[in-house]
Amino acid sequence: MSSATTSSTVGPAPTGRRKPADRRRHDGAAAGYPSARRAFRIIDRVSHGGDGLDAKALARALGISRSTCYQVLGILIDEGYLRRLPEHAGYELGPELERLYECSRSTSIEAVVGPVVRDLAQHLGCSAYFGLLTEDDDVVVADVRVPPGGAPMGLPTGLRAPAHALALGKAQIAAGGVTSIDRYIEEHRLDGLTRRTITDRVVLEADLKRAHARGYATDMEEFAKGLFCLAVPVRSGGGALAGAIGLATGGWSGPAEEERLVDAVYDAARRATALLRWHPERQPSRRLSA
Repeated sequence: MSSATTSSTVGPAPTGRRKPADRRRHDGAAAGYPSARRAFRIIDRVSHGGDGLDAKALARALGISRSTCYQVLGILIDEGYLRRLPEHAGYELGPELERLYECSRSTSIEAVVGPVVRDLAQHLGCSAYFGLLTEDDDVVVADVRVPPGGAPMGLPTGLRAPAHALALGKAQIAAGGVTSIDRYIEEHRLDGLTRRTITDRVVLEADLKRAHARGYATDMEEFAKGLFCLAVPVRSGGGALAGAIGLATGGWSGPAEEERLVDAVYDAARRATALLRWHPERQPSRRLSA
């Protein structure tokens, strides 16, 4: 066989690049990606205001056909990502998006802050905590960490208590300034849990304002006998209140040891705030309106 015959039958040398048709056959994604992108664009458009929005206007705004727009809208509504407003008044975000947002918000705050609380407990050799305020201004202990071989001191996970009796609660009330402090004192009973719980409104107001000024709160056997706590508020990246980090001990020997504990908790709160920078932020609290 001659070299001329050979060259005429082999064809062009492979280049290592697939033609567009070959790529479509290979990955099977050409049809799926545009459809997914259209769905996300529709959700994004509705999130910026879906009142009065109809499929015709939506299709025109997104540069897609009306039939495609109707089809994608139908899927999003069936799956719960969008809701159709009554009387053809437009669309709004659906319950499935709300559920996903709540899941991301509620499950990851503790996951993000947990390692910081653990490091604080190991560094100081005492129990460390992360607490959240409820809508009723109770404080809930969301996370508890203890040093190796230790046991939680006084505050179990899930404990719910009046905010004025625990440093974890007082730090968060005080973080909102005068407006938050005055509202709490005006709207809540100051029940005593021990003989040292602050139940006088004037005394509590002064205590919370002092906590606001110095950036941390304490409770000295105000929740339980023999329990001394210190806490610092934690904020999200946007500045909203995200909770408080604190510690519990059997007491400290004097101002020098208190300063050492405060510095450690401050550092932990700063770390937690930095880690929460990209976390989905809660709605701004009315406690922070001052």
